[in-house]
Amino acid sequence: MGKFADIEVRTVPVEGGIKVIYKLTESPIVEQILFKGNDHVSKKALNKEMHLQIGQVLQPHLLKLDEERIEQLYHKKGYANVEVHGRSTKKGKAVVFDIQENPRVSVKKIVFIGRKSVRKKVLLKQMQTRQRHFPSIIFR
Repeated sequence: MGKFADIEVRTVPVEGGIKVIYKLTESPIVEQILFKGNDHVSKKALNKEMHLQIGQVLQPHLLKLDEERIEQLYHKKGYANVEVHGRSTKKGKAVVFDIQENPRVSVKKIVFIGRKSVRKKVLLKQMQTRQRHFPSIIFR
């Protein structure tokens, strides 16, 4: 159920049988979620993507899942080379996501080769990827 970070089982022989000893290390409860390096995406937007919540047991698989969800959010915003690393503090009470946004990626030009029967405009409307239109400056 993810409530224990570690379970150790030992047996000790005693007169007439064996004694079984369980040593349980409880998983920490998340008290704080922090984001570092998120200059272009708000904390509020990042929190909406999170599976881990304050007051919940820290589960490593959810930490990994949240890393991936943050990356997907950045990808949607044009940050294809984002790097996200989630970690817990020493006592596990705070979760920190270190985010390295890296430069935003944009498509300058889309070229279709070999199209004959379909107009470029029709094909462009079918695509999710868009060309970035730079403002034209005309000097006279």
